[in-house]
Amino acid sequence: MLEQWKTIADYPDYAISNLGRVKRLTSRTCAKAGSILKTPGRSKSRPYLSVDLCFLGGKSTELVHRLVAIAFLGEPPFPGAEVNHIDGNKGNASVTNLEWITSSANQQHAYAAGLQCAKGESNGQAKLREVEVLEMRSLHASGSASVECLADRYGVHKRTALDVVNRKSWAHI
Repeated sequence: MLEQWKTIADYPDYAISNLGRVKRLTSRTCAKAGSILKTPGRSKSRPYLSVDLCFLGGKSTELVHRLVAIAFLGEPPFPGAEVNHIDGNKGNASVTNLEWITSSANQQHAYAAGLQCAKGESNGQAKLREVEVLEMRSLHASGSASVECLADRYGVHKRTALDVVNRKSWAHI
C-alpha cells in the first residue's frame, strides 16, 4: 500500500499517514521538518501506540489509531464511536485495519477474537456466582462476617475472599 499523508486537524504542525506513522511538518529546535516521530513501546498497561504532539507551548498525548481513523475514515460517525482494530493487533494502526464501531460491538469483537477473557460466571474457571459475590461484599461491609468466615462459608481460599471484598476480582459488578 502506498503511504499517504494528511495534516492532523487540531495539530497543523504534524501529519499522520494511512500506515499509522506521524511526522513533524515544521522545524523546531528538537526536530526537523519531515522527521518521523517515535511511538513509545507498548505494554500491558498501555497497549496502544501513542504519540506526544506539541502545540502552543503545551503537549498532548494522542492515540495513533484514533488520529488515523479521524484523518482517513472521517470524524466519529456517532457519539461514543470507538475505533476497532479489525485484526485484533493494537499495534497495527494502518487504516485498512481500522473501523468505527459501537462500544458494544468492540467488546463483542474482543471476546470473539480471544482478546478478552470471559468475566464472572461466564468464565469457566469461576468458583463463585454473581449473587454469592454480592452476598460476600454485603456481609463483609456490614461487619457480619470476616474474610476467613466468608472463605469457609463459600468454599474458597482466604485470598480469593479478600480479593472479592476488595474488588480486585469480580470488579465488573
